[in-house]
Amino acid sequence: MPKEAKRPGATGTPPDRGDTVLLTPDASVIASAVPSTGVEAPRDEALQATLEAQAEGYTNFGFPRRLRMNSGVFKDHIMHLAENMRLDVNKKRFPFPVALVGTQIPAWEQFEMMGFDVSGLRGVDRDPQGYKTPQGFHLVYMNDGTKIKHQSVDDLTASLRADERPGNQYDAPGLLNDRPKLLTRSHFIVIPGTWSTKMHENPIVGLHEVFIGGEFMMASNGGRNKMIYGLFSFESHGADYPFTVAR
Repeated sequence: MPKEAKRPGATGTPPDRGDTVLLTPDASVIASAVPSTGVEAPRDEALQATLEAQAEGYTNFGFPRRLRMNSGVFKDHIMHLAENMRLDVNKKRFPFPVALVGTQIPAWEQFEMMGFDVSGLRGVDRDPQGYKTPQGFHLVYMNDGTKIKHQSVDDLTASLRADERPGNQYDAPGLLNDRPKLLTRSHFIVIPGTWSTKMHENPIVGLHEVFIGGEFMMASNGGRNKMIYGLFSFESHGADYPFTVAR
């Protein structure tokens, strides 16, 4: 079998975590948790292509191995989510369908597998209507925050519409898997639906440079200065790219 190619942005295989208990997914939680709308969804070729690309991205980051699945079975679970395509979602406000693996892999570990420094993420999800992330694979529709950038989390939360919720720590890895070029040297995304219990702020995901002690410093990796991802929190003057998800 040919060796799977690394995806751009990945930093290699996830570190060995001897203190982590591997979770074997249960068949009862594999199905999508998105409620049926009662309308039969037609086959959508664009959605099929999107899910296939997302499955490949997750595979390159080692998600199937983490779930003790081969890549074919993992891809089947992702592709099966096309059956849950929602026709009731406002596609202009939530243009990106994103496959998520749910809580069967802790959020901080998903970020770590994707090459992020997770030192600031031990988060608690907060949603005005009490949304809880499903355990298994599921499909969500979201935006990437680019049209609501520079809005503070408080302002965003206060202006949420009835059909949306703030994106949380389990939504963010899927968004970045789908849109790996979203982060730039000058733009971050904030996770408005999660509160960092370690940093006492909403986690912010940035690229290349990490905000530490009031100044930007190049992150160090293995004793060498290297461009890597950073996941961190700080007192924000207004969050860049806070994103929301369709309810």
